[in-house]
Amino acid sequence: MTMVDIPTGLQLCRAAGWNQVSSDWELFLKCNPEGARVVVDEQDRIVGTVTTIRYGGVFGWIGMLLVDPAERRKGLGTKLLVEANTILSGESTIRLDATSAGREVYRQFGFNDELTIARMQRASFSGRLDNIELVSPVGANDMDEIMSWDARVFAADRRQLLQLMHGNCPALTLKIRVDGRIVAYCFGREGYAYLHVGPVVATSTRYAVDIVSAMLNLNRDKAILLDVTPQDPQWKAWLNQQGFSVQREFIRMYKGIQPPIGVPQEQFAIVGPEFG
Repeated sequence: MTMVDIPTGLQLCRAAGWNQVSSDWELFLKCNPEGARVVVDEQDRIVGTVTTIRYGGVFGWIGMLLVDPAERRKGLGTKLLVEANTILSGESTIRLDATSAGREVYRQFGFNDELTIARMQRASFSGRLDNIELVSPVGANDMDEIMSWDARVFAADRRQLLQLMHGNCPALTLKIRVDGRIVAYCFGREGYAYLHVGPVVATSTRYAVDIVSAMLNLNRDKAILLDVTPQDPQWKAWLNQQGFSVQREFIRMYKGIQPPIGVPQEQFAIVGPEFG
């Protein structure tokens, strides 16, 4: 897959009802230029895609496995999955976030369940939340501190991805600094139907609430998505109070060596199932 194939990738996203836009596809191709594939039919028409990313030699990630609805049940998804596994064959661990429908297919390829992630959505925000005074945009001088912390939380280096996300949407990259130390940060991506917020990383539920409150206040007219990791009940309860509801669930899966867990209690939302 190359940049010229992005419009077709977007067509497949729309057919599947997915939220990705052109800048998301560009992230994949910039992070791993040789790591995305398309499958074509007899007319040389693209009918499927898959993407891969390598995270610092710790694990690889598979995403964006899409097949044209008219071409499904022909084994194309399996071919794409085999290709992605081949691309990442040098990695000791391969991970992905599966839908419930795709889970059994991935199990047949040796993937094991790791945890469940809830996609939570809400419509535009009309109120105003408090406790946002400490929240401010992330600047260039903040990035090294954030990347060092993120590598511990995620258990792998994803600096390139987060720097590209910040460059695409600097106004959607926020932090909380207390006593000279960053205690929360979040990133955001503009999507087709939703603003996708994530990752959300914080030292406590209080700071996760504060930084997402600021994101809601700054984006009142937009529908919001968060892909929420298993977390303490207060976090889920607060999201429910703000009108978030579960749209669907993803099952995080891995193949190979069991991956390091990082610091899961500090990761309140992931980037997204396509990125991890």
